[in-house]
Amino acid sequence: MINIKNLCYKHMLNDISLTAKAGDIVCVVGRSGAGKTSLLRVISGMYTTYTGGVHTHGVPIGFVYQNASDALSPSRSILSQLLEVTDPRHAMAILGDLNIAEHAHTYGALLSGGQQMRAVIAINMALSPKILLLDEATANLDDTHTKWVMDWVVHYAKTTGAVVVWVTHNMDIVSAVAHRVIHLERGKIVYNGDTGAFFATRKREKPIFPLVHPFIHKESTVASLHKVTVAYGQKTVLKDFSMRVAKAEILGLYGASGRGKTTILRTLIGQVPVQSGTVTKCSRIQMIFQDAPNALNPKWTVYNSLAEAIPKTRDTKTRDTKTAVNKIAQMVGISPHRLGDKPAAFSGGECQRICIARAFVAQPHMILADEMTSALDSTTRGDILRLVQQLQSQYGVAMVFVSHNKHALNSVCNRIIRL
Repeated sequence: MINIKNLCYKHMLNDISLTAKAGDIVCVVGRSGAGKTSLLRVISGMYTTYTGGVHTHGVPIGFVYQNASDALSPSRSILSQLLEVTDPRHAMAILGDLNIAEHAHTYGALLSGGQQMRAVIAINMALSPKILLLDEATANLDDTHTKWVMDWVVHYAKTTGAVVVWVTHNMDIVSAVAHRVIHLERGKIVYNGDTGAFFATRKREKPIFPLVHPFIHKESTVASLHKVTVAYGQKTVLKDFSMRVAKAEILGLYGASGRGKTTILRTLIGQVPVQSGTVTKCSRIQMIFQDAPNALNPKWTVYNSLAEAIPKTRDTKTRDTKTAVNKIAQMVGISPHRLGDKPAAFSGGECQRICIARAFVAQPHMILADEMTSALDSTTRGDILRLVQQLQSQYGVAMVFVSHNKHALNSVCNRIIRL
């Protein structure tokens, strides 16, 4: 059902050839920027300026994007968008299966990242595609809903004969569902074959050692919530919730989608009002958003985005700014020769690294990180967590780190709150 031969797309894909037949689940893996999303976009028809042959036989194609908010209208309810492609009864059944029926009349912008992703999956389910393309479809989901998506994908491919091409950094997903693995490096296929053989030859990852921070100032609070209640419309998300963040502490927030983790961060930066309770916070806060590409100005170069975040003084010189930008870019793995590029030229994972660099270069008192490693492959995720350990220890900045990845939280956090 998919037949690709000698595909080349700009500098992102080089001589790609692959086939997939009805019922196949093909997982595409590789480091951030390897060309995985570009491959999906060529298959879907979004990218057309390529060379080589790409044949999908004219069947309907579904695409679950990495950035779910991009696929949802912010000013329409989830149900109204589903009704464009199916009837009310079927729509509500799908939302019920995904455990978001209670949000049927909620605007997409008011949902958590995990709920947005499930809403996008619901729309694709209603389309009954014969080719289903998944781009990090579970990156922002908790373990329970990740398992649900895995089970649904296997069932859908088996019962409908659909071809599934799933880009993922989650090796548990690859191991559980893939019939075949394609490994991309710098736009080239370096492995195309059996799942078992792929894992047999895969290198072991470098361990991340738990952080032991020597100078947490437990008596010094940089932010706190005291008996805070927050609601979206009639739905109460936080009720009488209290927490404090100490100077130089990394505090983790863990829990299922929709439990209020992102709402806590939005409350700390004043983005959502509280119905009751007290919010105390420091003056200089930076946030690393879950949706990294949309957190960057699309018209600015990466250099401008980083340079703008550097605190300016009367004595600040251009050469000092350039030095600081080059240094932080190299630390997060962005080559200096790409600083003149705009965000559209970078993968989702690379955009996340740019956002991390921007947050630290601003020299804040506290950083709020919302799923900052969800778009990264396992190798890059380990590199970023080690980098965060280094930068946080060096500057003594407090952090609140939201994640569905328990290993990531256990690796870098001094304390974890489960919601």
